Amino acid sequence: MSIVALSEVKQHLRYDDSESDVILELYINAAEAFIKKYLNQTDVDLSNIAIKQAALLLIGHWDADRNGGSSELPNGQHLPSAVLALLEPFRMPLVV
Repeated sequence: MSIVALSEVKQHLRYDDSESDVILELYINAAEAFIKKYLNQTDVDLSNIAIKQAALLLIGHWDADRNGGSSELPNGQHLPSAVLALLEPFRMPLVV
């Protein structure tokens, strides 16, 4: 089970055709991998609505900047603050 379905991503991004399906599937897989790594967990509850929303926002961010040229945001981060805010409560601290 993916973190979000292709149909959910297409609805979120308002795509009506299938021209971008391949890249959107890549974004879905990358978002899932990124979120698991960011949360420091491999067993993430992918059905959690906050995590799903973070994935949709992250995919939307990547889709809007497909070439990665302007990915740094005004806050100096490379991720939208809404993505970080949604994920932070689920993040497991790293033990050093």
